[in-house]
Amino acid sequence: MSNKIKAVLFDMDGVLLDSMPYHEKAWCQLFRDEGVPFSREEAYLNEGRTGYNTIETIIVKATGNKPSRLKVEQLYERKKELMKQFPPVREIEGMPKVIEYLNEIGIKIGVVTGSSQDGVINKLKHFYNKIVIKESVITGLDVKNGKPHPEPYLKALSRVGVSAEETIVIENAPLGIESSVAANIETIAINTGPLDNSILYQFGAQDVCQSSEELLQVLKARLS
Repeated sequence: MSNKIKAVLFDMDGVLLDSMPYHEKAWCQLFRDEGVPFSREEAYLNEGRTGYNTIETIIVKATGNKPSRLKVEQLYERKKELMKQFPPVREIEGMPKVIEYLNEIGIKIGVVTGSSQDGVINKLKHFYNKIVIKESVITGLDVKNGKPHPEPYLKALSRVGVSAEETIVIENAPLGIESSVAANIETIAINTGPLDNSILYQFGAQDVCQSSEELLQVLKARLS
C-alpha cells in the first residue's frame, strides 16, 4: 500500500502548530464566563469542530436549548479576542522535519483545519512556507459540515487531486480522526494532548505516535 501514497493531509492545531493549549484555555474561559460547564478534557474531545459548531454543541449539551446564530457569532468573536492574549504560536517540535522529508520524496501535502480564524494561511506559511499554498488548505470557512463529518477531508482530496487510497491523514483529535476515517482515509494519530492513546484508537486511528520523531519513522516505513 505504501508505494501508492501520493499525499499526506495534516490537521493544523496540535499537529502542525502547538496551539491547542491556547485554544483550551480560551474555550474554558469563554464557557466559564457564560456559566456553561466545560472541562479541559472536553476542549480536546471537541477539537476539530468549527468554532460555531463547538459553541452550539456545548450550549445545547448544557442547557438543552439551541443558541441563536447571533449569539453563536458573538461568542465566537469573543473567543477570537481571548486568543489574542496568548503569545504567538510555535510549530510542533520536529514537525518541519516531517514536512521536509515528505517534500523531498515528492509527496503532496494538504492541511485540513476546523479553524475559521483570520490569518490561518499566514500562520502556516510562517513555519511551513515551502509547502503551504492556499489551494491545499481547507478551513472551517470552506465547508458546510465540519469535522467529524467527512466533508473537510473529502474536499481536501478533491483540492489536492488524489484519491482516499492514495492518501494518509495525520490527526491528533478524536473528531478529526472520525472525519478522516469516515472519508475512508488511512489515519495516523500524533498524541500531543492529554487524552489517552486508547481514545484515539477508539475513534479509528491505525497508529498512534507520541512525537513527531516517532511519526517520521512511521511515515518512512510506510512510504519506503
